[in-house]
Amino acid sequence: HLNNWLVFALSLLLPRRYWYRRFYLRSRHWREFRERIGAARKWHCQSEGCREYGRHLDCHHLTYRRLWRERARDVRLLCRYHHRMEHE
Repeated sequence: HLNNWLVFALSLLLPRRYWYRRFYLRSRHWREFRERIGAARKWHCQSEGCREYGRHLDCHHLTYRRLWRERARDVRLLCRYHHRMEHE
């Protein structure tokens, strides 16, 4: 796994779409943040009426302005179906 400083440096050099998926989502920072969010929200999809739960859920960014400084309110825990719907 890549070190946070290396991923940050790549974020300054590469287009966001490229480094975000290939490096940022694999960084220690993101893995630890996702674990905290999942545990706090009991690994349940936050889409209204959805009953999906488990560690396979995605942590969806509501804003990309605070990457590296995300807050709990900047993300939603979603199942794959609702995550796809958010992006459509």
